[in-house]
Amino acid sequence: MITETIKSLDEIKSRTTTLLDKETLEKVGKVNQDMIRELNMILKSNAMEKKIDLIQKIDIKEISYDEIAEFQKDFENCHDEVKNIKERLDIELFFKKGQYFNVKKLKAKFHAKRLFKKFPNFNWDVYEKFLTNPPLELTMPTGTIAKYDSYVVRKLITLFNQMLFNEQDIYIVITGSEGSGKSCWSSQVSYYLANIVLEVGLNNYEYDHKDIYWTDIEGMLDFQEELPYNDYFREYVVDEGDRLSRSNWNQKDTKDFKVQMRRDRKHLRITIINLPQFGELDTSIIESRANIVFYTDTSSDAETGLLEKGFCDMFIIPRSEFIYSELHGKEISRTAILTYFRGLLKDKSRYYERPSRIYACQTFRFGEAWSFDKGKYEKNIIKQNRARRENKNSFSITIENGYVIMKCMPDLSEWKNCSNKKEDVIGYRRYMTISRVKKKIRNYFQNHPDKLQSLEQTEKIKAKVED
Repeated sequence: MITETIKSLDEIKSRTTTLLDKETLEKVGKVNQDMIRELNMILKSNAMEKKIDLIQKIDIKEISYDEIAEFQKDFENCHDEVKNIKERLDIELFFKKGQYFNVKKLKAKFHAKRLFKKFPNFNWDVYEKFLTNPPLELTMPTGTIAKYDSYVVRKLITLFNQMLFNEQDIYIVITGSEGSGKSCWSSQVSYYLANIVLEVGLNNYEYDHKDIYWTDIEGMLDFQEELPYNDYFREYVVDEGDRLSRSNWNQKDTKDFKVQMRRDRKHLRITIINLPQFGELDTSIIESRANIVFYTDTSSDAETGLLEKGFCDMFIIPRSEFIYSELHGKEISRTAILTYFRGLLKDKSRYYERPSRIYACQTFRFGEAWSFDKGKYEKNIIKQNRARRENKNSFSITIENGYVIMKCMPDLSEWKNCSNKKEDVIGYRRYMTISRVKKKIRNYFQNHPDKLQSLEQTEKIKAKVED
């Protein structure tokens, strides 16, 4: 990114006059006619023209505080509107410069890999729209509108492409201080990706925060085990993911998560981890899995004394050797990014340090738009935290014991006398509990046929030895 400093009021007038010249607008960058008309309307508005006249006439020594405040307000409005045009133009120029996804080639790859069998409801027409003209704003299920930075959108779609065609899952880390908007931003990111999944026909699950947001990692893993093997493109947000910190590395749920992270790549899952302190995150997650790190922050409003949230830096850990930084206008190497993050994670004195923008690819601000009812979400998180505390007094069974239960337990249809709720309330409750246990065991072995085969083989060998 190249920034020029304008040193005089005359230069402001000269530059503005150039911007207002339609012929010049048409020549520079080949901007399309619709955007030119919008830009002219913004720059030729009464508010802006009055400010330009004022710049020419006023003695700057005599300007009042109210006039400065008015200047700020009008120029900020102008900045926001021009920024919106620029972001739409970014998308357009991204494709015009040859930096586009070759849809024809992707279609050929889709058929060559026989993905149409894996995803029979895949809609190419819809997916092509995401590739060539991705939306920069979405209406959330709550009715609010979320606006997205164009660079962020392009990178999310690039990740989605890699997940679809290269069978690579997505891991996004969102870190930042308390109250800086981590959960809100994760809801916007998760909804954008879910929107692609659902619109394109890759899955038809309901976008429900109860199935997406988790503080109980063990509960999340149990939920995953109960899903069919081919339930692809599911999203999971580990909210307040301090359970994945290095201080908890020896905990069972943390170990299970890391095993699942390495083992279940072909399930094509999207995992977002919200974490208060970046330095606490387990190193292996950053080095081997994380694709993007978002750092959210707040800024103090001088007029009200309140904190404004939604400021965000974006760091990308590329799968290739280099990544282009929109912020700095140059490429940054994967080695440089990983070396920096390793240093940050290695030194305890730097655990709470804000990641340096030297390695950032973009900075932006997001609005407070939630993709679900915030009140219901908070109640669900409290419920999960309570359940997690209660589960400390529970016990688990081994895979071998689960195998024995599955093989020995009679078919539950034989227990019909226990399944009549009106006649035997207690028996019915027991029946439903044991049904859920058996279903979990059955689903586990359906998803891990190699484990089932191994246990069956071991059982046969032991039987022969005993004979």
